[in-house]
Amino acid sequence: MKNKTTGQSNISIQNKDNSYKRQFDSGNQDNWESIYDAFHQKGNTQNSYTETKSSALNFENTDNEKKITTSPETSKLLQLKGRYIITTVKSGMMIVDQKRAHERILYERFIKTLSDNTVACQIQIFPLTIEIAHNDVATIMEMQPELKKMGFDIDSFGQNMFVVNGTPAHIQNENIKEVILSLIETYNEQESNLQQNKSEQTAKALAKASAIQYNRQLNQEEMQKIIDELFACSLPSISADGKKTLEIVSIEEIMKRF
Repeated sequence: MKNKTTGQSNISIQNKDNSYKRQFDSGNQDNWESIYDAFHQKGNTQNSYTETKSSALNFENTDNEKKITTSPETSKLLQLKGRYIITTVKSGMMIVDQKRAHERILYERFIKTLSDNTVACQIQIFPLTIEIAHNDVATIMEMQPELKKMGFDIDSFGQNMFVVNGTPAHIQNENIKEVILSLIETYNEQESNLQQNKSEQTAKALAKASAIQYNRQLNQEEMQKIIDELFACSLPSISADGKKTLEIVSIEEIMKRF
Protein backbone atom coordinates (compact mmCIF):
# COMPACT_ATOMS: atom_id res chain seq x y z
CA MET A 1 0.00 0.00 0.00
CA LYS A 2 1.12 3.54 -0.66
CA ASN A 3 0.84 6.19 2.02
CA LYS A 4 -0.15 9.77 1.38
CA THR A 5 -0.72 12.68 3.75
CA THR A 6 -3.20 15.37 2.88
CA GLY A 7 -4.17 18.62 4.55
CA GLN A 8 -7.77 19.06 5.61
CA SER A 9 -9.95 21.99 6.53
CA ASN A 10 -9.97 23.25 10.10
CA ILE A 11 -11.82 20.98 12.49
CA SER A 12 -12.69 21.78 16.08
CA ILE A 13 -12.81 18.68 18.26
CA GLN A 14 -13.85 19.00 21.86
CA ASN A 15 -13.83 15.92 24.04
CA LYS A 16 -17.01 16.16 26.04
CA ASP A 17 -17.02 12.65 27.46
CA ASN A 18 -18.17 13.72 30.92
CA SER A 19 -18.67 10.10 31.92
CA TYR A 20 -14.93 9.55 31.40
CA LYS A 21 -14.06 12.50 33.59
CA ARG A 22 -16.23 11.23 36.40
CA GLN A 23 -14.52 7.85 36.37
CA PHE A 24 -10.97 9.09 35.77
CA ASP A 25 -9.89 12.33 37.40
CA SER A 26 -6.42 13.83 37.20
CA GLY A 27 -5.40 12.31 40.51
CA ASN A 28 -6.18 8.82 39.33
CA GLN A 29 -4.31 9.46 36.10
CA ASP A 30 -1.19 10.36 38.07
CA ASN A 31 -1.54 7.11 40.01
CA TRP A 32 -1.80 4.98 36.86
CA GLU A 33 1.14 6.76 35.27
CA SER A 34 3.32 6.35 38.35
CA ILE A 35 2.51 2.63 38.48
CA TYR A 36 3.47 2.16 34.86
CA ASP A 37 6.53 4.41 35.09
CA ALA A 38 7.86 2.31 37.95
CA PHE A 39 7.34 -0.85 35.92
CA HIS A 40 8.85 0.53 32.72
CA GLN A 41 11.85 2.19 34.37
CA LYS A 42 12.64 -1.04 36.16
CA GLY A 43 12.67 -2.87 32.86
CA ASN A 44 14.96 -0.28 31.25
CA THR A 45 17.53 -0.46 34.05
CA GLN A 46 17.70 -4.25 34.12
CA ASN A 47 17.98 -4.98 30.41
CA SER A 48 18.65 -3.47 27.03
CA TYR A 49 15.07 -3.59 25.82
CA THR A 50 14.26 -0.53 23.69
CA GLU A 51 10.68 0.60 23.28
CA THR A 52 9.65 0.70 19.61
CA LYS A 53 7.89 3.93 18.70
CA SER A 54 5.50 3.38 15.79
CA SER A 55 2.58 5.23 14.26
CA ALA A 56 0.40 2.14 14.51
CA LEU A 57 0.33 -1.23 16.16
CA ASN A 58 1.24 -3.67 13.41
CA PHE A 59 -0.44 -6.99 14.06
CA GLU A 60 0.65 -9.30 11.29
CA ASN A 61 0.61 -13.08 11.28
CA THR A 62 4.12 -14.24 12.08
CA ASP A 63 5.79 -17.51 11.24
CA ASN A 64 5.86 -19.82 14.26
CA GLU A 65 9.54 -20.39 13.55
CA LYS A 66 10.33 -16.66 13.55
CA LYS A 67 12.65 -15.89 16.44
CA ILE A 68 11.39 -13.19 18.82
CA THR A 69 14.04 -11.68 21.07
CA THR A 70 12.72 -10.78 24.51
CA SER A 71 14.36 -9.61 27.67
CA PRO A 72 13.76 -11.09 31.13
CA GLU A 73 11.43 -8.18 31.91
CA THR A 74 9.31 -8.39 28.76
CA SER A 75 9.06 -12.17 29.12
CA LYS A 76 6.94 -11.51 32.22
CA LEU A 77 4.07 -10.41 29.99
CA LEU A 78 1.46 -13.14 29.81
CA GLN A 79 -1.70 -13.48 27.74
CA LEU A 80 -4.69 -15.13 29.40
CA LYS A 81 -7.46 -16.79 27.38
CA GLY A 82 -6.70 -14.62 24.36
CA ARG A 83 -8.28 -11.70 26.20
CA TYR A 84 -6.07 -10.30 28.96
CA ILE A 85 -2.44 -9.17 29.20
CA ILE A 86 -0.96 -9.77 32.64
CA THR A 87 2.20 -8.24 34.06
CA THR A 88 3.70 -7.31 37.40
CA VAL A 89 3.69 -3.73 38.70
CA LYS A 90 5.06 -2.09 41.82
CA SER A 91 1.95 -2.75 43.90
CA GLY A 92 1.15 -6.23 42.60
CA MET A 93 -0.32 -7.37 39.29
CA MET A 94 -1.85 -5.47 36.38
CA ILE A 95 -4.47 -7.06 34.11
CA VAL A 96 -5.18 -5.32 30.79
CA ASP A 97 -8.12 -6.05 28.49
CA GLN A 98 -6.37 -6.20 25.10
CA LYS A 99 -9.34 -5.19 22.93
CA ARG A 100 -10.54 -2.32 25.10
CA ALA A 101 -6.97 -1.05 25.46
CA HIS A 102 -6.49 -1.03 21.69
CA GLU A 103 -9.85 0.74 21.26
CA ARG A 104 -8.63 3.54 23.55
CA ILE A 105 -5.33 3.80 21.63
CA LEU A 106 -7.06 4.02 18.24
CA TYR A 107 -9.78 6.40 19.44
CA GLU A 108 -7.29 8.96 20.72
CA ARG A 109 -5.23 8.54 17.55
CA PHE A 110 -8.23 9.23 15.31
CA ILE A 111 -9.23 12.27 17.38
CA LYS A 112 -5.66 13.59 17.15
CA THR A 113 -5.72 13.09 13.38
CA LEU A 114 -8.84 15.23 13.19
CA SER A 115 -7.40 17.90 15.48
CA ASP A 116 -4.11 18.09 13.56
CA ASN A 117 -5.98 18.41 10.24
CA THR A 118 -3.71 15.88 8.53
CA VAL A 119 -4.60 12.44 7.25
CA ALA A 120 -2.31 9.47 6.57
CA CYS A 121 -4.07 7.36 3.94
CA GLN A 122 -2.93 3.96 2.68
CA ILE A 123 -3.80 3.76 -1.00
CA GLN A 124 -5.14 0.35 -2.04
CA ILE A 125 -3.15 -1.07 -4.94
CA PHE A 126 -6.30 -2.93 -5.91
CA PRO A 127 -9.43 -0.95 -4.89
CA LEU A 128 -11.90 -3.03 -2.93
CA THR A 129 -15.56 -3.18 -3.92
CA ILE A 130 -18.00 -3.74 -1.06
CA GLU A 131 -21.72 -4.42 -1.17
CA ILE A 132 -23.63 -2.75 1.66
CA ALA A 133 -27.11 -3.72 2.84
CA HIS A 134 -29.68 -1.31 1.43
CA ASN A 135 -30.73 -0.11 4.88
CA ASP A 136 -27.07 0.69 5.74
CA VAL A 137 -26.37 2.89 2.71
CA ALA A 138 -27.69 5.98 4.52
CA THR A 139 -25.38 5.23 7.47
CA ILE A 140 -22.21 4.99 5.40
CA MET A 141 -23.16 8.15 3.53
CA GLU A 142 -23.71 9.95 6.84
CA MET A 143 -20.29 8.90 8.10
CA GLN A 144 -18.45 9.50 4.83
CA PRO A 145 -17.24 13.09 5.52
CA GLU A 146 -15.76 12.09 8.90
CA LEU A 147 -14.30 8.86 7.51
CA LYS A 148 -12.52 10.83 4.79
CA LYS A 149 -10.99 13.13 7.40
CA MET A 150 -9.66 10.04 9.21
CA GLY A 151 -8.09 8.46 6.13
CA PHE A 152 -10.81 6.47 4.37
CA ASP A 153 -11.23 7.04 0.65
CA ILE A 154 -14.65 5.54 -0.14
CA ASP A 155 -16.73 6.30 -3.21
CA SER A 156 -20.25 5.26 -4.12
CA PHE A 157 -20.35 2.81 -7.02
CA GLY A 158 -24.08 2.85 -7.65
CA GLN A 159 -27.02 1.73 -5.49
CA ASN A 160 -25.58 -0.18 -2.53
CA MET A 161 -22.05 -0.71 -3.91
CA PHE A 162 -18.99 1.19 -2.66
CA VAL A 163 -15.34 1.25 -3.71
CA VAL A 164 -12.60 1.56 -1.07
CA ASN A 165 -9.57 3.30 -2.60
CA GLY A 166 -7.71 3.99 0.63
CA THR A 167 -7.76 3.28 4.37
CA PRO A 168 -6.34 5.03 7.49
CA ALA A 169 -2.67 4.27 8.11
CA HIS A 170 -3.54 3.42 11.72
CA ILE A 171 -5.59 0.40 10.63
CA GLN A 172 -3.54 -2.74 10.11
CA ASN A 173 -6.45 -5.18 9.75
CA GLU A 174 -6.17 -6.75 6.31
CA ASN A 175 -9.88 -7.55 6.17
CA ILE A 176 -11.11 -4.05 5.29
CA LYS A 177 -14.56 -5.29 4.34
CA GLU A 178 -14.99 -6.77 7.82
CA VAL A 179 -13.86 -3.50 9.42
CA ILE A 180 -16.32 -1.41 7.38
CA LEU A 181 -19.27 -3.73 8.02
CA SER A 182 -18.43 -3.79 11.73
CA LEU A 183 -18.07 0.00 11.67
CA ILE A 184 -21.59 0.40 10.27
CA GLU A 185 -23.03 -2.01 12.84
CA THR A 186 -21.22 -0.31 15.74
CA TYR A 187 -22.25 3.16 14.58
CA ASN A 188 -25.90 2.10 14.33
CA GLU A 189 -25.80 0.59 17.81
CA GLN A 190 -24.41 3.70 19.46
CA GLU A 191 -26.87 5.57 21.57
CA SER A 192 -27.45 9.15 20.49
CA ASN A 193 -25.20 11.39 22.56
CA LEU A 194 -25.86 15.11 22.25
CA GLN A 195 -22.59 15.83 24.07
CA GLN A 196 -20.58 14.25 21.24
CA ASN A 197 -20.29 15.60 17.72
CA LYS A 198 -20.40 13.43 14.61
CA SER A 199 -16.62 13.21 14.37
CA GLU A 200 -16.28 11.84 17.91
CA GLN A 201 -19.03 9.30 17.35
CA THR A 202 -17.45 8.12 14.10
CA ALA A 203 -13.99 7.93 15.70
CA LYS A 204 -15.40 5.83 18.52
CA ALA A 205 -17.19 3.45 16.14
CA LEU A 206 -14.11 3.12 13.94
CA ALA A 207 -11.87 2.42 16.94
CA LYS A 208 -14.19 -0.35 18.13
CA ALA A 209 -14.50 -1.84 14.63
CA SER A 210 -10.77 -1.87 13.85
CA ALA A 211 -9.31 -2.85 17.25
CA ILE A 212 -7.76 -6.27 17.71
CA GLN A 213 -10.31 -8.89 18.68
CA TYR A 214 -10.42 -11.34 21.56
CA ASN A 215 -8.83 -14.75 21.01
CA ARG A 216 -6.08 -13.10 18.97
CA GLN A 217 -2.79 -14.55 20.13
CA LEU A 218 -0.18 -11.84 20.74
CA ASN A 219 3.57 -12.15 20.99
CA GLN A 220 5.74 -10.31 23.52
CA GLU A 221 6.41 -7.34 21.25
CA GLU A 222 2.71 -6.86 20.46
CA MET A 223 1.71 -7.01 24.12
CA GLN A 224 4.45 -4.55 25.07
CA LYS A 225 3.30 -2.12 22.37
CA ILE A 226 -0.27 -2.22 23.68
CA ILE A 227 0.86 -1.42 27.22
CA ASP A 228 3.30 1.30 26.14
CA GLU A 229 0.81 3.01 23.81
CA LEU A 230 -2.07 2.64 26.26
CA PHE A 231 -0.16 4.54 28.95
CA ALA A 232 0.69 7.23 26.42
CA CYS A 233 -3.05 7.95 26.14
CA SER A 234 -4.72 10.73 28.09
CA LEU A 235 -7.24 8.31 29.63
CA PRO A 236 -5.56 4.88 29.77
CA SER A 237 -7.92 3.29 32.29
CA ILE A 238 -11.08 3.35 30.16
CA SER A 239 -12.00 2.36 26.61
CA ALA A 240 -13.53 4.68 24.02
CA ASP A 241 -17.02 3.90 25.33
CA GLY A 242 -16.13 4.23 29.02
CA LYS A 243 -15.47 0.60 29.97
CA LYS A 244 -12.57 -0.41 32.19
CA THR A 245 -9.37 -1.28 30.31
CA LEU A 246 -7.23 -2.44 33.22
CA GLU A 247 -7.32 -3.60 36.80
CA ILE A 248 -4.62 -3.56 39.47
CA VAL A 249 -4.65 -6.47 41.91
CA SER A 250 -2.56 -5.56 44.93
CA ILE A 251 -0.14 -7.98 46.54
CA GLU A 252 -2.27 -7.73 49.69
CA GLU A 253 -5.34 -8.96 47.81
CA ILE A 254 -3.35 -11.83 46.36
CA MET A 255 -1.94 -12.82 49.76
CA LYS A 256 -5.44 -12.94 51.26
CA ARG A 257 -6.26 -15.84 48.95
CA PHE A 258 -3.51 -18.02 50.42
